[in-house]
Amino acid sequence: ADRVTVMANEAGATPYAVLLAVFGVLVHRYSHADDFLVATPVRFSTGDDEDVIGYFGNTVAMRLQPKAGMTFRQLLAQTRDTAIGA
Repeated sequence: ADRVTVMANEAGATPYAVLLAVFGVLVHRYSHADDFLVATPVRFSTGDDEDVIGYFGNTVAMRLQPKAGMTFRQLLAQTRDTAIGA
């Protein structure tokens, strides 16, 4: 877990983005797919909903595009940018 956090900090990403990029590498390696979607839950909160009971999540599709010859850091940067835009 410490190595994931260090890598995330170095890349200006979150540990989640690092793990999502790792998942992307595995999918690419075993399926040879270079463009696919991963459905992932996200939480939307404005901070004004602290006293409200309910589910404030949603599922979004994250597009991963690992290419042959791409370094892991390049994929991580791409994944980070995708996660920020989700």
